[in-house]
Amino acid sequence: MSCREIFEPEIAFVDFGFLVVEGHIEVGGNEVANIRLSRTRSIYDSLPSVPVTQAEVWAESDTGNKYFFVHSANGNYRQEENLPFEQNYRLQIRLNNGLSYASDWMSPYRTPSIENIYFEKEEEGVFVYLDASAGNQSGFLFWTYEEVWQFATPFTSLFKFDTEINDLVIREDPINICFNENNPGRILLADTESMDDGKVNRQEITRIPNESEKLGIRYSIEVIQRSINPDAFEFWEVLRKNTEDVGGIFSPMPSEIPGNIKSLDNPEEPVIGFVGLGSTERKRIYINFTDISPWRARIPDYINCALTDTIEPLQFATFFSTRRFIPLASIETEDPEEGFKIKYLTTTVFCADCRSRGTLEKPEFWEER
Repeated sequence: MSCREIFEPEIAFVDFGFLVVEGHIEVGGNEVANIRLSRTRSIYDSLPSVPVTQAEVWAESDTGNKYFFVHSANGNYRQEENLPFEQNYRLQIRLNNGLSYASDWMSPYRTPSIENIYFEKEEEGVFVYLDASAGNQSGFLFWTYEEVWQFATPFTSLFKFDTEINDLVIREDPINICFNENNPGRILLADTESMDDGKVNRQEITRIPNESEKLGIRYSIEVIQRSINPDAFEFWEVLRKNTEDVGGIFSPMPSEIPGNIKSLDNPEEPVIGFVGLGSTERKRIYINFTDISPWRARIPDYINCALTDTIEPLQFATFFSTRRFIPLASIETEDPEEGFKIKYLTTTVFCADCRSRGTLEKPEFWEER
């Protein structure tokens, strides 16, 4: 038996500021694509990323046509023009300091359609699967997905405090049900050439564990599918191993990630990232609480929520002006000495106002049951 001490290696504070290029060039006009430019940061830096703005970004075809991207915000450049399939392309970047970068030349692939997205309730939770059509030209598929769901607070507020009249008024718009979202960074890949007839069956997209709040009311998942070339498959596979398969004794050693972006001014300059090219297919499904019932949604943030006290009208200004508490509903009480009274149940704002951890605004795509 012996004591164990935490080992914290000394890491030099070095900020190389290498260019990072991420994104996809959409061909065929199915959607508006996006390229993001940023800089690497020091391991001790508190900023999540350093966006690169004021750059020129365009897709160049082998016939000499140029299709420009427009900067939207935070280093994101949106594709404005429709690119035809009958050409090869490469991405061109010119920074405001005059340095230029370009991707390798790429041929666009048509992505096969998503035949079906479905879910199955199993012992560990709810599993979401995908079937994709055959006919993938590249032999490789790449998926990402976006989740949106509704959740509810433990308590419902029927009243709100009006500071102008120092009294409670009926709340017209409910604040107990909100939307939350998640865009996970999972890397999902498939080699369709190794599958029967090149068709994808029962590709697992995600698992929703038991008691997850995502299925407490209504849940939506949209899957984005793209065909990728062998170089892109290698890039994403190495990245997946570096991020998901590390941490154990028998895990593979992290390896260098091969990108397809190079500096035109200095071939030795490292550039990080990979840009894809081709069409995109999307499909969305909804899962209602009733579809997987019985389901007990548990939200850890609300474990300690409880009623705080009953408040009388003379206490409204003092109690609710701090904005820490919120009125819920009225109750009738009768005391031998005080007689009949109406009091109000209260709780903390966090336990009745879902805006503390979500948004009331419904997504544009959202469909009600």
